Amino acid sequence: MRYQLICCASRSLIADATPPAPVPPPGHAPSSARGGAGAGAAGGAVIMPLFRRGVDRERFECGVAWLRKNVQQVRQGSAVVGYPYLGPHLAPI
Repeated sequence: MRYQLICCASRSLIADATPPAPVPPPGHAPSSARGGAGAGAAGGAVIMPLFRRGVDRERFECGVAWLRKNVQQVRQGSAVVGYPYLGPHLAPI
């Protein structure tokens, strides 16, 4: 799955280990063209909450959107290759 779930009971989180590459300022070459590390190596994971209390609404909604994308990926079967026993259990979803 694209987004990693971090289960902490009612304070669960969802993480994106590959955040989008930053846009370089006009006139500057991308870091890979200069021989530097790629964008994935430079940054850490972006973590969004899956709980509402005490967090920004936008961050919560982004986390829920990522969770929906994970569910959609599982339903399409791209994440369950090698796990044939999951097929019958995912049909009701």
